[in-house]
Amino acid sequence: MTKQNPTTKKLFFLLLFFLTAMKASSQQDDAKKIEKLKKKYEYVSKQSPEGTFLTAINAKTTNRVTLVFDNLKVVDINGKVIKEKELAPYKLELTMGDKNENFPHIHCFVGTNNRVGLMTTNGDIILPATYVHINDFNSKGQAITFFGTDLQVINTKGEPLLTEKYKSNSDDMNIYYGYTPDRKYKYNIINNNVICSIDEKHYGMVNVVTNKVVVPFEYDKIGDIPLIDQNDTIGYFVSKNNRVTILDFKTKKEIAPFPFEEIQTAFIFNKSVYIEGKNNSKTTRDRNYYDVKNKKMVFQNNISLDKATPLDQTFWKYEKNKIQQLYNTVKNEIVKTPEEATSIERLADNLALYTNYEKKSSFIFDLAQNKVVKQYSSVVDAYSFQLKNATTSKEYFFIKERKVPNDGSSEGTTMYDRNLKTYFTDLSLSTSYYENDRIVIKERIDGNYPLTAYDINGNVIGTAREYKIK
Repeated sequence: MTKQNPTTKKLFFLLLFFLTAMKASSQQDDAKKIEKLKKKYEYVSKQSPEGTFLTAINAKTTNRVTLVFDNLKVVDINGKVIKEKELAPYKLELTMGDKNENFPHIHCFVGTNNRVGLMTTNGDIILPATYVHINDFNSKGQAITFFGTDLQVINTKGEPLLTEKYKSNSDDMNIYYGYTPDRKYKYNIINNNVICSIDEKHYGMVNVVTNKVVVPFEYDKIGDIPLIDQNDTIGYFVSKNNRVTILDFKTKKEIAPFPFEEIQTAFIFNKSVYIEGKNNSKTTRDRNYYDVKNKKMVFQNNISLDKATPLDQTFWKYEKNKIQQLYNTVKNEIVKTPEEATSIERLADNLALYTNYEKKSSFIFDLAQNKVVKQYSSVVDAYSFQLKNATTSKEYFFIKERKVPNDGSSEGTTMYDRNLKTYFTDLSLSTSYYENDRIVIKERIDGNYPLTAYDINGNVIGTAREYKIK
């Protein structure tokens, strides 16, 4: 192995340092030049690979969302005009709020006929001004174009991707915009599918890659924003004969019959989908929830409610005029309790905490025994959790009583299991915590406050400093 000369090594690092410094200095100079361009022109594009910029001035708002600039020029980083005369007939069109980050060197321009086309940052025409509107390109290089009610999808070369003639509803401005499941702001080409029509009355979906119809043209309307719940895409709202259902995002099949005249939302609970909707009449707007898995309405009885949420697979809590009650979906009946509640929380599969903030009282209700098992003369806070090991899972909860200020008593917290067995009292939640298969408790022992770790069965497994949390 040849030993490197120390002098040669030193010169190498000096050269590397010099080149790095030169590069940093050049980047700073370029940044200053670009800032100078931005002060001169109202619009300055990103720098093209060739080092040019497309610039424009005199912004005008043509409608609520579109800005139009004139006096287009292609300049270099020093401000030298490279192309101007060829661009004189054109104007630059920008939709406010849009950021064509995927293809920043493709620009929409307005021709002398007030139609739009595409050009590069260098001022080269990609697509002549032939359309009324062109959306931004998505990450796959697809953009929707409109000419009246005619709809087409093009690629970054300006080539049409749809082989048949399709239409859109020109009165529906929302057709221009939509969300994809990753929540990024894009247009409504989703998984290569575009919502369109053949007669401006019946809507379906066409795949722009295969040119196959993936949703038949049989709906009065298809919502162009997919319904998303906690990162799970459920589907699209579709309507027919003044009733609404949801089209599954993956299979493109209806997930339910048309249960409502109006759908508010849908959500996933315990891997089941529930649709919230209303059936409207002249006198009532009845709200209910459709259970997709069991193919039935959640509330079978004629119950008027403002909103509802499931506690588990059997019990739902619903609210009307700020009063909450529980509903047993198996027995199809209201859970009757001695007092009303303004809040209901699930403590365990068999226990619920009812709280009335106006009366400043709380009680624990045993759902299996159908009776109050613990009463409080104050409002309490509850924190439910589970401890799990390889074979067992157990439910526990903390109850923290809100004591009257300055009454001389502590504001301790008590830990219970689902059978209301007391495990610990006078706890401080700021220093007691649970994780995985153990709970760490700050206890008062002989005037000291050690942190002790207990397993799922309540056995001591060490102090906080003598074990590592998994």
